[in-house]
Amino acid sequence: MRRWILLGLLILAVAGYFAYRQLLAPGRHPETQPAIPEIPPTVSASGVVAPARSVKLSFATSGRVGAVLVEEGDTVEAGQVLARLHTAGLEQNLERARATLEAARATLARLLAGPRPEDIAVAEAEVARAEAELARLKAGPKPEEIAAAKANMEKAAAIVRLRQADYDKVKWRTDVSATPQSVALEQATLDYEAARATYEALVRGPTAEEIRVAEAQLEIARAQLAKLLAGPTPQEIAEAQARVREAEATVRAAEAALRDAEVVAPFAGLVGQVSIRAGETVQAGAPVITLGDVSGWVVETTDLDEKDVPKVRVGQKVNVTIEALPGMQTTGVVNRIAPMAGNTQGGTSYRVRVALTDPVPHIRWGMTAFIEIPVEEGG
Repeated sequence: MRRWILLGLLILAVAGYFAYRQLLAPGRHPETQPAIPEIPPTVSASGVVAPARSVKLSFATSGRVGAVLVEEGDTVEAGQVLARLHTAGLEQNLERARATLEAARATLARLLAGPRPEDIAVAEAEVARAEAELARLKAGPKPEEIAAAKANMEKAAAIVRLRQADYDKVKWRTDVSATPQSVALEQATLDYEAARATYEALVRGPTAEEIRVAEAQLEIARAQLAKLLAGPTPQEIAEAQARVREAEATVRAAEAALRDAEVVAPFAGLVGQVSIRAGETVQAGAPVITLGDVSGWVVETTDLDEKDVPKVRVGQKVNVTIEALPGMQTTGVVNRIAPMAGNTQGGTSYRVRVALTDPVPHIRWGMTAFIEIPVEEGG
């Protein structure tokens, strides 16, 4: 039975072939031949739906993640902070840098403003004190000073004698050195020695070394007063200005380090992927958040053959279908053709980008799309 079925199919195939040849035979009237519709040539490829603009964001510095402030699917504004590292140390560095800058600016302002009246008064008083001290030394002690010093010395000697008498009453004790009488005698003796030294110094008069020291102190006081009255030198102002510039640079560096510890949205868009969590350690430059501008959509081809790419031109209209949205068809325009090929398993292909011109409901990032580009014959 099976053999007869196969034989029948073979006969039908042969009959059909000869009938087709008869239709195409020369001389047959054109009106009797069936019309074959012309199909315009097209270039076809598959691709992936993506936002018109997207970027993979990363930290500019390594560290431990302190906070992730967005989730996948969130809509964010340009300039919004999406994630940040632990920044306690960086904030302290910035605070110290700003304090140093304030101090440097205050020093410069003080130099430019010149000496304050109270500073000049203090310097003048120091000069007067140094002059008086030098004059006193050169004049020598007054008789009444010597007499007063002698009286102090004699008073101290009398106290020593009294303390000595008290001590003699208990000196037989084995612990005499620990008695109050012993301590009192020792203190009275020290006071007497100091009073005698003062008296002898007054009688002797100032030494040449003491006068030289007093003269030097007077010169220092006068120089400080003259410096105040003269105001800051150009070199001092230049040095103060340099310290301000250095402090400003340190502040800018600390602020930049703090900014590098944040991931900021460069434009408004949709968070497509978040690949970090708080507490994780991340390396500088490693992608952590993917952001897309979904105000417009594109399709990027993945398998446009190298034989077809010469037929494609920027500006060509494109028919687009989305695999996940059956029955939904839209249009687009070619707006970019990759200058360099990419190798795929199926051979060499070029990436072509098609901007969708009509909105498509329910479209999502990463959906598979198919494009057809009508092209002219031969090109």
